[in-house]
Amino acid sequence: MKQVDECGVCGGDGSSCSRPLYHWTLISSSLCSSSCGGGYKMSRPLCQNRVTGEEVEEELCNDSQKPDSTVVECNTHNCPPK
Repeated sequence: MKQVDECGVCGGDGSSCSRPLYHWTLISSSLCSSSCGGGYKMSRPLCQNRVTGEEVEEELCNDSQKPDSTVVECNTHNCPPK
C-alpha cells in the first residue's frame, strides 16, 4: 500500500505542494547540565528532508529561515532531599 505524502499525493515525495522539501528544525545538541533543580541544554539548527527526516546539506534549506541556536531550561523540578 502506498503512503500519502504531506501534499495528499499517493506515493508522492512532498515536492508537489507549496511547502519546500527541505526545512530547518532545532535538535538538542547537549544533555541537560543538571538532573534536577534547574539546568540548561542547547539546541542547534538542522537542515532536514521533510519526507525522510534525514539530515541534508545546509545549502538545501532557505538560509533566511535558519533559526538561531538556543539554550533552554530543563529539569527544573526540585531535587530530592539528601
